[in-house]
Amino acid sequence: MYVFASKCRKSAGYSMYHGESKREYTSAYNGLVYADRETKAILRIKMDCVGIPADYPIRRSGSRSTTTPPRLAIRSSYSRSTSSYIRTMIKP
Repeated sequence: MYVFASKCRKSAGYSMYHGESKREYTSAYNGLVYADRETKAILRIKMDCVGIPADYPIRRSGSRSTTTPPRLAIRSSYSRSTSSYIRTMIKP
């Protein structure tokens, strides 16, 4: 499995809103993307907000997404006779 790490600055970060206090905050975040080594399919994405101020009502925020492998794969090939690009859906 491949794991790619990422960081996002606060200026382009994750916005959160607390309804009771009517406060909004944009947080920097760190993320991880997990990909299958053979198929290169994305299997999981994690995001965790960092640097949330202590006085902000939301103490922790993040996101987790898990995907299932696709049922169909795309096979690409070139046709020698026409030199045109052909994409074919196949079952893995």
